[in-house]
Amino acid sequence: MDDAFKNKPEDFINRGIRAGVGALPVAGGSLVEFLAFVIGDPSQERHDDFMNETLRRLMALESKFEQRTGKRN
Repeated sequence: MDDAFKNKPEDFINRGIRAGVGALPVAGGSLVEFLAFVIGDPSQERHDDFMNETLRRLMALESKFEQRTGKRN
């Protein structure tokens, strides 16, 4: 599993685009919010993938434990 918390080039590109659009007078803030909604944040996507994988592994571990002990909560 890759390091979900390490910055990658696409993070800097995303931040640069958002900073450039945010500098536009009047509509910049609204456009930044729209970009965040449409494009998303690559680091947040990696974080979500990491958390989903962690949950999947935890559930598999719990299932394996229940099979070995025969106990359920």
